[in-house]
Amino acid sequence: MIDCLISSNSSNTMRLIIFDKNNLSYFSYEDLPQLFIPVVSDDVKLSTVFDWLMKEMSERLHTFAAHKLKNYNDFNKNGFEHFPAIVFIVSEFHLVENYFSNNNTILQLLMRGNNAGIYFLFFSQFETKHLSIDLLEDLVHTYTPSQAKQILLNSGENSSNNLLDLNSIDDMDGKQFENYCISLLQQNGFSKIETTQAYGNHGIDILAEKDDITYAILCKCSSVNIGNSIIQQVYTGKSIYHKDIAVVITNQFFTQQAIDDSTILGVKLWDRNKLETMRSLIS
Repeated sequence: MIDCLISSNSSNTMRLIIFDKNNLSYFSYEDLPQLFIPVVSDDVKLSTVFDWLMKEMSERLHTFAAHKLKNYNDFNKNGFEHFPAIVFIVSEFHLVENYFSNNNTILQLLMRGNNAGIYFLFFSQFETKHLSIDLLEDLVHTYTPSQAKQILLNSGENSSNNLLDLNSIDDMDGKQFENYCISLLQQNGFSKIETTQAYGNHGIDILAEKDDITYAILCKCSSVNIGNSIIQQVYTGKSIYHKDIAVVITNQFFTQQAIDDSTILGVKLWDRNKLETMRSLIS
């Protein structure tokens, strides 16, 4: 679920705050541009985070009211200064449930946070009914690992809503676009998806498989159309990784020279129109 959020949002549209008491499960997210502060593992710092969220919520709601608007969505749709959504994630709710009991600050955040664009995502090995959270029971919902997986598998008609429109994709950096492509491939039936970071890249970002055909994929988020210089690069990378098909995915289009070269070398070019087609297949 977290990876889906990351792949669908830039740091301009969403900021993450993660509490992981053991500081083990979520260390891989430390370098994300969407991460608002380093992963929190200290209970003392957790209190500071909630105080800050309370202040942020109050300031946002005051700003919305000044413009005679009710909530975060109305404010952002009216063309004012854009507020990013803030998603607070707790890796194991059971370890902090005592902190949540009878805490008025948290109660206010859970009751009014959504209106300010502040959301909570709680994971736990235990179902909510087994947790002792007193008055918060009606406001807190935790996800077990199996439930999280089921939500993603059964996303159905809502799955396309987890993917940004193409104009928003244009604002992504290279890593964000790569994560977006991974999510898109997953939801289009590709499997054995992995990045090449551990292998030295060789001009390829993603390795994947579908229908017993293997793919070596280069992701290129750009503000201009893609020229022919990377066609030979991805063709060579395909050979290094011993894959069947080389692909370049971009949010833009390709120059005629790139198209001509790709035809000769058998490189697949997936442009802006292809991205829209892939999106439509999961809508």
